[in-house]
Amino acid sequence: MIENTFGINIIPDNDSGRLLALKRYRIMDTPSEASFDNIADLCTKIFKVPISLISLVDAERVFFKANVGMGKVKEANRGKSLCALAVLDPEVTIFEDALKEPCLIANPNVAGEFGLRFYAGAPLITYDGFLIGTLCIIDQQPRVFSKEEEIILKGLATAVMDQIELRLSALEEIGKQQTTNKELIQQKEEVQSINEELTVINEELNESRQNLQMLNENLKKSEKRFRELIEQAPVAISIYSGEELIIEAANAHMLDLLGRTAEIIGQPLLKARPELITHPYLQVIRGVLESGKDHIGLAVKAPVLRLGKIVERYYDVNYRAIKDEWGKVTGVIAVGIDVSEKIASSLRETEMAEELAVMNEELLATNEDLISSKDYLMIVNEHLNKSESRFRGILQQATAGIMVCYGKSLIIESVNDTMLTIISKSKDIIQRPFADAMPELKGQPFLKLLDDVYTSGLTYIANETKVIVNRNGELVEGYFNISYQAIKGDNELITGILIVATDVTQQVASKKAVQKAEDMLRFSIEAANIGTFIINQTTRVMVASPRLKEIFGYYPDEEMPYDAAVVQISEEHREHVLASVEAAFEKGEDYFLEYSLTGFHDQQLRWVRAVGKLNQYTADGEMYFSGAIIDITEQKQDEQRKNDFIAMVSHELKTPLTSLKGYLQILEQKAKKAQESSAILMHDKASTQVKRMISMINGFLNVSRLDSGKIHIAKECFNMTSLFKEADEEACSTISTHQVVFSQIESAMLNADRDKIGQVINNFISNAVKYSPSGSLVTVNSKIIGRQLLVEVKDQGRGIKPEDKDKLFDRFYRVVNDDVISGFGIGLYLCAEIIERHEGEIGVESKFGEGSTFWFSLPIYEN
Repeated sequence: MIENTFGINIIPDNDSGRLLALKRYRIMDTPSEASFDNIADLCTKIFKVPISLISLVDAERVFFKANVGMGKVKEANRGKSLCALAVLDPEVTIFEDALKEPCLIANPNVAGEFGLRFYAGAPLITYDGFLIGTLCIIDQQPRVFSKEEEIILKGLATAVMDQIELRLSALEEIGKQQTTNKELIQQKEEVQSINEELTVINEELNESRQNLQMLNENLKKSEKRFRELIEQAPVAISIYSGEELIIEAANAHMLDLLGRTAEIIGQPLLKARPELITHPYLQVIRGVLESGKDHIGLAVKAPVLRLGKIVERYYDVNYRAIKDEWGKVTGVIAVGIDVSEKIASSLRETEMAEELAVMNEELLATNEDLISSKDYLMIVNEHLNKSESRFRGILQQATAGIMVCYGKSLIIESVNDTMLTIISKSKDIIQRPFADAMPELKGQPFLKLLDDVYTSGLTYIANETKVIVNRNGELVEGYFNISYQAIKGDNELITGILIVATDVTQQVASKKAVQKAEDMLRFSIEAANIGTFIINQTTRVMVASPRLKEIFGYYPDEEMPYDAAVVQISEEHREHVLASVEAAFEKGEDYFLEYSLTGFHDQQLRWVRAVGKLNQYTADGEMYFSGAIIDITEQKQDEQRKNDFIAMVSHELKTPLTSLKGYLQILEQKAKKAQESSAILMHDKASTQVKRMISMINGFLNVSRLDSGKIHIAKECFNMTSLFKEADEEACSTISTHQVVFSQIESAMLNADRDKIGQVINNFISNAVKYSPSGSLVTVNSKIIGRQLLVEVKDQGRGIKPEDKDKLFDRFYRVVNDDVISGFGIGLYLCAEIIERHEGEIGVESKFGEGSTFWFSLPIYEN
């Protein structure tokens, strides 16, 4: 229960949500961890205090995750711990002298033997804004806590919170791995179950094959015995089947009786004996076939073909129906005895009748044996068909390629469609030896491996194995996961091999491509000496490369948190950098900056160029801000030295030019007094060149001031009408070679540097005159578009080539015109900088050979 010793409310309004946030980190009552102990120990060294704690404030108690200086104490009552106050305010809670704080006078840690005098606690703030604990420092002596120390303590508290987030991520990752392991074990069990089921099916197939083989042997024996009985019978016997009465069998006596040879076997009865077409006994045979009732005829007269002639003979005949297991009549057995010569002999008739009766009994017995064998064979075939159907169903539904081979020669018994796709074969390979069906494997180790598995019975498994396979007539390289498993029959004898294969060529190729790309990227980054970073959008946890740490003055193996890196950025750039990073996080804006920083350990000033972008990593769905930083200190120093040199030379040149201008003015006065027209003309030309030189020097000085930040923009409210009028008057007085016309002028109020905007207009007019034919027209227009004033200067010159347009406003870029380079490439650069600093836009529209239109736009001032 909470014993509140502070005399104020220590339970925040969001305490229930705060406790839920604390619970999700699964950190309460956990053992000490070096990452947290090290930060607490670092606090005691940085702030030179005896005690530092990392505390987590629960409902009724405060748990110490890290404890330096407080012995083995693990927790404290929430109503007595000062950390309960620190979680009420997102800023650092500081008590420089606890005896001067009214809420702490009754606190046992202050008033008791412990004698707490100084306390500073920075809250541990979750990504969703809950204060779950503190990083605090404690002393038994009062002390002053500076603003800089407050920032450092707050930064270390952020590092503690980052460690808590990383710890939770690690726990969640371990949970994911455990789930993955369970799934893998379950898949392994499923595969094992399938293998066991395949083994059972294989055993059933072997048993069915043996039963079928035995039945076939019995059937062959029965058929052999039946045919031997027919051949050895002393009477004429034939068998007719089907509606066409196909002659299935006829012994020698029957063939002799019919006057035919064995060629009639397999022919319809009417084709073999066309003379019976009108004989009444043809109808008798059909009647037995249709009704299933036997028929016996004595001394039946029948036409017989003898030596090419039809003669009349007498026979005793017996026609019996042949039935299948369902009682359906499938054929007729005909037994005939030629009694033409002995019809008068009753004795022979009696003997023949007895022989016929005996034969009929044997035939009936044989017929019953055949029917019984057929019944059993049908049952076995049905069982075998079910087993085979089940087995083939499993084969075809399997996502892996499966092939079953039997015998030492590995005859392909069955193969599913997936395997046929993998090996680019058709079903024609079934019943062919594996080596013949796959000739492309010759010279590869797989035929030898299959032979070893068949000989030893040991299963062979290989993953991502390279195999040369035939694809559309071309040998190509592929990668497969392969399994060879021996199939065993009775007495554990190996009867074949089960081959399972999965095509992983695409996965291996992708893996190699990714690895190659990563290697190339790593090589490029290392070769370019670029530092890289990744920052989590939610947690702001930053991962920095060794080169980036080096640029910021950290050691390669040293941690460099995001907040600590920001501290190293120079104050004049820090706010702009932070704003740009937040804009990238919140709006997805691209990040491109140049700024200076001071190294953490070496305290060396460096200039860097940074680029970055917000990206989503599909692996975890999180958004990350990633980028690169390049050290441009040497480049900046070179630019500074160049600007210093330009400024120095420009200042040095201005002094003699000023004197020269003064001398020229004196000479002008003397020439005018003497009325020497040639001297006056020479003076005008010299003055023009001096003005041109002064203009160029002023341009260089403006560039130098611009780079050093000393150029001043003095904004004021003015109407553009007056500025256009001044520019028109100056053009009329100074330009005699061209017509400069201010037409279609719309004016507006601007809040800008009037002199600088006038400088831009004059520069545009000067360039138009410089780069267009003498006597041509230069027009100046202005119009209001929305809330912008657009100013255009159009000439009739040669225009600008496409390759020059994008570089025209770059510093020191000069356009080559008629093989002559004019100017130093400063004027338009200064114009662009002036317009940009007024939050306006500048540009040019031009088609080579048809003149140019330079323009700029500025926002209109609105009261």
